[in-house]
Amino acid sequence: MGAPAPSRLLSQSPTVLVVEDTVVVRRMVLRALEGAGYTVCEAGDGAEALALLTQGARVDVIVADIRMPRMDGRQLAVEMRKQSSPVPILFISGYDAYVGQGDLPGPVLAKPFMPEQLIASVRQLLQPAQPRSA
Repeated sequence: MGAPAPSRLLSQSPTVLVVEDTVVVRRMVLRALEGAGYTVCEAGDGAEALALLTQGARVDVIVADIRMPRMDGRQLAVEMRKQSSPVPILFISGYDAYVGQGDLPGPVLAKPFMPEQLIASVRQLLQPAQPRSA
């Protein structure tokens, strides 16, 4: 498991927490995000991610697989909301049934995806909400 960035003061780049149980996929996501200039930390499932967040890891966005052992991405989102955590979540899934479901508190990116799609999705979540025009 990668540790969170030592200090947010040393890095101006946003920090992304990657939560994925499949090591090969997790490594691909880490490489893509690091290559795009993001600071990245990782967790093997939702329980590990929640522990990092509870211990004070500061992240700007989470990329989480929906289906994982112990605690899946949906359960992670529920626990984060209980703690009033405003961190946006990009869900990733290899199961087509999840793509486009409205009951997840964030967008879903279907696996397999291209690194450019991942980076664009993360970038979109990091942009501040734009006020609606009248």
